[in-house]
Amino acid sequence: MSDVSRGSVYRALDYVGFSCILVGVEEYGRSFAQVGQTMPWRARIGFILVGIVLLWLGEQGSTAYKSVREFFRAPADLKRALKRNAELEAKLQRPVPGMFDVLAKEQKLRGEIDELKKRLEAKAEPRLDEGHYIFRSENERLKIELKEKRAAADARTNLSVENTKLKHEISLLRVVSAGQNFPALQPAPAQGLLPKSEERIFVTEPPSFLLKFFDGHTGIQAKMLLEPYLKKWMEIKSVKIANVESSSTGYSINGNTSDGSGLFLRFGTEWADRITILRLGVEIDVIGRIAGVRFNFVSLEDCEISIPRR
Repeated sequence: MSDVSRGSVYRALDYVGFSCILVGVEEYGRSFAQVGQTMPWRARIGFILVGIVLLWLGEQGSTAYKSVREFFRAPADLKRALKRNAELEAKLQRPVPGMFDVLAKEQKLRGEIDELKKRLEAKAEPRLDEGHYIFRSENERLKIELKEKRAAADARTNLSVENTKLKHEISLLRVVSAGQNFPALQPAPAQGLLPKSEERIFVTEPPSFLLKFFDGHTGIQAKMLLEPYLKKWMEIKSVKIANVESSSTGYSINGNTSDGSGLFLRFGTEWADRITILRLGVEIDVIGRIAGVRFNFVSLEDCEISIPRR
């Protein structure tokens, strides 16, 4: 029977099973409603059970058919497989024409090869041993020489890399310095609060000039460019106070210049009387030493202030 015919049979079983279940359910409904004469309860149950079986056959019939078919075919398939296996074993046992001649030739060739190996070893052993020792000593010498040459080459390579790095840094500084107007570092006028032996070198540019080093440069490049200005002094006018904090080492003020540049100012404890009375928004004049520069503010230490402007 073809697959199409079996599919039609399975669909018919589905239809008949569903119809039987409907008949059984309908009879149960009529019995409960007491409408007309109904079939006995055994018949109703029988219709429903037969319908369930037919539905199962319609759904699983293909799988069941294949399983049953394989079950009944298994002995015949096993018999054929055993027969084929016996035929192959018998075929393997039969000698192939010329097989023994080939085996005899192979054994003869193996014997000749072993004999040649023994003759070569017996004749060339002293010479090979002498040459081996000469070659080994020469090889050790060449290895040592190669190791020394590699170490010298690595040293030259490292020196070349460092030289290239220094040249790159010098070129970067030259390029940046060509586009920047670096201010002159001038000595400060005499200050009454400092010893006469100490000299202050002042940066005459505003904080915004230092912050511009971060424009178009990485943090490492800006740090290199700012190195000459660190620990130098700066006088800033009209610093507007944004916050005042205290610590065990002194006081700190956050402020902004008139052009919006951020400042972080650190004072010693000797400035407590003046700093504690400052109010937010008050403008003061500040002198301090440049401690560091970030991309958005300048940090000053050892700061001094004058009387508040307003």
